[in-house]
Amino acid sequence: MMDLLEAYGRVAGAWQLPPMRAGAVVVTCESLATAADAERRLRELAPVSGWLQCQSWQGAFERGLPDAIIDGGSLIAAEAVLEDGRSLLLQYDGCAWSLWLFRHQESGEELVDEVTHLREGGAQGLRYRRYWRRDPARGLLQHAACFIGFE
Repeated sequence: MMDLLEAYGRVAGAWQLPPMRAGAVVVTCESLATAADAERRLRELAPVSGWLQCQSWQGAFERGLPDAIIDGGSLIAAEAVLEDGRSLLLQYDGCAWSLWLFRHQESGEELVDEVTHLREGGAQGLRYRRYWRRDPARGLLQHAACFIGFE
């Protein structure tokens, strides 16, 4: 792992890439049958900040979930940060909702970096933590990315 981090450090410096460090992620997934189940579970988890996409509305929140998510129609997707530091991803695939929870680990056999993506309107950026694994045949591959907050 250290040889890979050292090699990346040399390339990152030349190309102005974000720094990487060793780490890992623990991922769990729940399946939810209805939009109401998805919203209920989201409220139980009580995210502190993130974004929501509904049928007729999408937007960000920064001090807890909005009171009436359902005003925009059925919940389709969300990414958020929980008070305990976990990240969540909610996705609707046309049949069911999947709720993914990501818990960061400070040590491990993966490489970790953090990047910022522009938010619509250019206000704040969306911060993501990405996890990379070494694949013997294809090199370093990203296997997970999770929302960690606004810039």
